[in-house]
Amino acid sequence: MQVVQIDGVYNGVTPVPIKVDSYGNIMMVSDTDISTIQTDIALIKADIAKILQKVQLHVAIDFSSASAQTIIAAPGAGNRIRLTRLSLTSGSTPQVNVEVALKSAATTIETVKGDAMVFDYPEHRNLSTNEAFVVQCTTADRVIGGVDYYIEAV
Repeated sequence: MQVVQIDGVYNGVTPVPIKVDSYGNIMMVSDTDISTIQTDIALIKADIAKILQKVQLHVAIDFSSASAQTIIAAPGAGNRIRLTRLSLTSGSTPQVNVEVALKSAATTIETVKGDAMVFDYPEHRNLSTNEAFVVQCTTADRVIGGVDYYIEAV
């Protein structure tokens, strides 16, 4: 039977030397090591719980105003909004080009212009911590669409 010494690090957790045999069975772990491993497991479970909290949400967009429109309210301290998809279309007949500022609270992230726009964010569009998603047109033309997003603890 071959015995292998493993020293590992997970997400900044203190390495714990353990010995495993060729079948992957853990051998010779002291009580101190077991306590450290239990702490590490608790930290890993907390990380997994954060990952599993990504519940995809959707909000419809429909307004006719040049005023700033809060589409998604600020999510609260320690959280941020992550946009995954955004669609904006002119609701006028015939459609007209609309110019829309996309904002994290009062800070403009990007300004877009067109009569129909769809943005897929595979890497997500992150807003600042505890800031609302706001859109603002330069005119009072009707804008319709929707946004997909989730809230992330930071």
